[in-house]
Amino acid sequence: MPQRKNHKIKRWLYLVIILLLFYCFVEPFWIDVNRLSFQSADLPKSFNNKTIVFVSDIHCGPYFSVNRVKQLVKIINYLKPDWVMLGGDYIQFGKNYIDVCLNPLKDLKPSFKVYAVLGNHDNWSDPEKIKNQIQAAHIELLDNKADWVNLDSERIKIGGVGDLWTEKPSYQEITQDAKMNDFIILLSHNPDYFQKIPLSELEKIDLVLAGHTHGGQVSFFNLWTPVIHSQYGYTRGFYHKNNSTLFITRGIGTVTLPIRLFTRPEIVFITLKSF
Repeated sequence: MPQRKNHKIKRWLYLVIILLLFYCFVEPFWIDVNRLSFQSADLPKSFNNKTIVFVSDIHCGPYFSVNRVKQLVKIINYLKPDWVMLGGDYIQFGKNYIDVCLNPLKDLKPSFKVYAVLGNHDNWSDPEKIKNQIQAAHIELLDNKADWVNLDSERIKIGGVGDLWTEKPSYQEITQDAKMNDFIILLSHNPDYFQKIPLSELEKIDLVLAGHTHGGQVSFFNLWTPVIHSQYGYTRGFYHKNNSTLFITRGIGTVTLPIRLFTRPEIVFITLKSF
């Protein structure tokens, strides 16, 4: 009797393992539109209820086809954001994917503008070619640069820095002409740069948007994440330091193996709120 019971338990255990393995290959196609609000006293009233779509880590290549990039663009356009912000790692590996994968991004149609930074995989591929394709798609590349955005005589600043692993990120252009009560959004592919900014300058930055970690890509109910690509243990979601907030997306694509477990790919839809 005990042997029969043990055999039954083993069969159920094998079934659960098989189902989990199957699910690992299904989850990368199950995109979550993660709707969030970000409230700040620094946000001018003219920008209240303006929206951002933030997407990172597409990793177009053998496991993320150009058709999936086109579908991603359709979903983003359906959301009708005011701005689209792209957090890098557009390409997995190989120069052959650059043209076909970045070309669909020209069809992004926010109300205002598309901004982008590069990621480590982009710089491991062909960064100059990728930069040219981004510019050809009428996307503003924020490589240690910032853009003042004006609306009804009020303004906010949107900036971006180079990748922490493969470039020399610099916050100076983003904060040097900003006051403490200006509203600033910073794009950084790698979330660890959040810890590299001096506190006196970080306090000027209201929101940092980052990717790179994929939320761990494989996680057990967010209780244990075996692989974390962050020196500071960052995985996903919100983190706070002084008056600044970091948000890390789970990303869209995958690396190494085309699997995810309890870390669904996401498109982040942020509504800005003023007090």
